Amino acid sequence: MKKSPSLRSFIAYRLGAASLAYYIKSKNLKRRLALRTGNAIDKIGDCIIYANDDACQNGGLCDCLHGMVSAYYIAKQYDNPFKICFTAPFHLDEYLLPNLFDWRIESDEIDYQSCIVRNVPMMLSRFHATWAEERAFHYRYLCQIARYKGTKLLYSNAHLVGEVEFCHLFSELFKPSSKLQEQIDSHLAIIGNPYIGASFRFRNLLGDFFEPGSSPLNPDEQAELIQRSTSQIETLHQSYPKHRIFVASDSVRFCSSLQSLPYVYCIQGSRGHIAYQAADSIMSSFVDLFLLSKSEVNNLFITDKLYHSGFAMTASFVGNVPYRELYF
Repeated sequence: MKKSPSLRSFIAYRLGAASLAYYIKSKNLKRRLALRTGNAIDKIGDCIIYANDDACQNGGLCDCLHGMVSAYYIAKQYDNPFKICFTAPFHLDEYLLPNLFDWRIESDEIDYQSCIVRNVPMMLSRFHATWAEERAFHYRYLCQIARYKGTKLLYSNAHLVGEVEFCHLFSELFKPSSKLQEQIDSHLAIIGNPYIGASFRFRNLLGDFFEPGSSPLNPDEQAELIQRSTSQIETLHQSYPKHRIFVASDSVRFCSSLQSLPYVYCIQGSRGHIAYQAADSIMSSFVDLFLLSKSEVNNLFITDKLYHSGFAMTASFVGNVPYRELYF
């Protein structure tokens, strides 16, 4: 039976509350950007520029990847040239380079005074909406933006594209930088084939690092969670006895606890939300993403405490490989 939209989502997406919220966010962002100077890029014409910078960041790594692919998807539909200006919290081209065309543009090439600015974040929780409701609204809203004449500067983490098309569009946009590719190849040589992906997103439950919205468990609860999570990996290996298990986790403590399992491969080093992590952990996150994208199947393990991360699913989209969510 099809779920009826909530009253709040109906007001948001059908009566204009979401459009008003985005208008206010965009106007405030435009005011901040107006303080910048840049050179006009009239030669590009009706261009969509996806931006992630110190004026506005669009969430975590996977939110940004979905935002870029979704913006490119819309730009292609309306024959708009597409560019990316991604300068914070890191420079994107340190990790991902243009593949089929050069999407790079520097911030000093953008005329912030005359461009159309739109800030389009996800607002699922605010409007009590479903993914389908928000995706449909974002599609209509971004199509409207694409029809505007002139340069459109878009800040967004919209998730518009399914796995097969995501893989295709991602491959048109990106290829790993040489230093990222070296890391990927090095780890693949050690893991061997075939292997299964397993993802655990602890945030700060085990006391590894600071992240807002997550607090450490007490020592007994931490030990129990590590034991339960390890048992899940052992059970997974029983289903795939001839495969290695590649574990992608943001917890150094959890990865260290797995060293006694010979069939487990886990890259040591810090992880976390890109807004709060150093450059080495950002590299590790990209390596995890691409290694998961090359697994035979990706498994996200979830409890009432473990975070329901989009990382493993995004990696599956990148490589067009099967994805499962396992609750325990």
